[in-house]
Amino acid sequence: MIMAGRRTPCDLRPARCALRSAPCALHGVPAPFGKRGEPTGLDRAWTVLLFILAAAVLTTGTASANARRTAMGDVITARNGAAGSANVAFRAIPTALDQPRIIPLPIGLAQVAISPPTFNTDDPDFSAVEIANLLLDPPFDLRLTSPPSGEDARIEVRVAKDEIVFDLGEAQSLVPAGAFEHGGRFGMDLFSSDLGFVELGMSPLFIARTRIDLSDDLRGALRNAEPLTSSKVYAVDQMAEAQAAMALGVAVARQVAGPDPAFLEVAEPAYAADGWRLYAGAGFRYLLGLAYFDNSGRVDVIPAEPLLDPDDPTDVSVHSIMRTSVPGSPGTVGHGFALDLGVAALEGRTWEIGLGVTDLAGSIVWRTNVEEMTLDQTTGELVTRTLAENQRHRSKLSPQTTLNLARHWGGTTLATDVRHGIDGLSYHLGAETRLGIYALRGGAILDGAGLLQATGGGGIRMGPVGLDASLFTSSANLAEKRALLLGLALAIY
Repeated sequence: MIMAGRRTPCDLRPARCALRSAPCALHGVPAPFGKRGEPTGLDRAWTVLLFILAAAVLTTGTASANARRTAMGDVITARNGAAGSANVAFRAIPTALDQPRIIPLPIGLAQVAISPPTFNTDDPDFSAVEIANLLLDPPFDLRLTSPPSGEDARIEVRVAKDEIVFDLGEAQSLVPAGAFEHGGRFGMDLFSSDLGFVELGMSPLFIARTRIDLSDDLRGALRNAEPLTSSKVYAVDQMAEAQAAMALGVAVARQVAGPDPAFLEVAEPAYAADGWRLYAGAGFRYLLGLAYFDNSGRVDVIPAEPLLDPDDPTDVSVHSIMRTSVPGSPGTVGHGFALDLGVAALEGRTWEIGLGVTDLAGSIVWRTNVEEMTLDQTTGELVTRTLAENQRHRSKLSPQTTLNLARHWGGTTLATDVRHGIDGLSYHLGAETRLGIYALRGGAILDGAGLLQATGGGGIRMGPVGLDASLFTSSANLAEKRALLLGLALAIY
């Protein structure tokens, strides 16, 4: 009960989703979904499927599918399989370094499948924060510690004649200090064939980005317990875009300067002789669009005057535009292209430097359906109407630029890189040393949000098979607090 002029403590646990009737990212999930009590098989099946898809589109630089690279601060070098994702010129460097094929082990999915979240907003165990955190940091890796959810925090509501104050206590950390932005790009080679003069390849490509921003008045009310008054408009702006495509590519990479290694009778010709060698590469990828989603909208809340006047309820307006192209609809296959460029220089067995750009001038043309969603002021129901069908729309890809530097001493490597792409500007530092069949690794990341992350791990090779493990922190959650994760991957040599 709220009592005017008094502080009223309130447990946040039974009110985890205060906006149950408002539109959300889970709009359209069939009900019932997640009934009270023990998780059902349907809960687990849908949860695993959802997060397999989410992992593909939201994987960011902090958690690579390559556990070796993750343990080294996710740093890029010519020796860790970054030719397809960072620098096409790396393809020209001989592969005598025994580069393995990496098979990630999604051990985090089992953790979520055992105890999946519920998507039923009527369930007392429903937690919008938990679901949002899992989507922002998909559970391919085993979560050893969890970020704060705020569900155990207690809030205080203070009511006066002309104002209301919500003091969220510890849950204030869940309210971002500025606009919340998150983006990720995921791609890996499914198939490649070296024809001598060119290399052909096929790979899936998933890209997603989202942005949520609160008005200054709403942020102050939730984060700093500033009074809500009837003289202000409290607003939320949001944008989300996701696209999936299959990339069919052709790439050319060659040594363009430096000593010719062809006459050298050594095991590692690219690294065996003194002197610098310069490599250059270019690639063209045709993008077959598979699915597209884009949504942008705004919610405005205008308190009544006076605040608690029963004859003048609070005015809420909702407006959003959604653009979709999904499999199965006529004309939904998209068509586009992207360019990759790169240069790299190597000095004997020691120094390595590279500059690569992927997704340059990339775009996909879709045929989309456009819908508008508004809140009916009379009935309080969300109303959707179709604005256009089969409308042409061009989505653009954010190019990623990578500048890397590495120094090798036999079985020891120290490397760093700077990257700019859909997830902002990030810095990576990593090291690796090999001791017989064992390897030790460590690193650090300054991510796109300006937060420092730590990484480490090791590996063991047993003939043609290796096992790599990585321990790393990630702040990809609403509170932007570090969580500790464990990743595993098989390496096939």
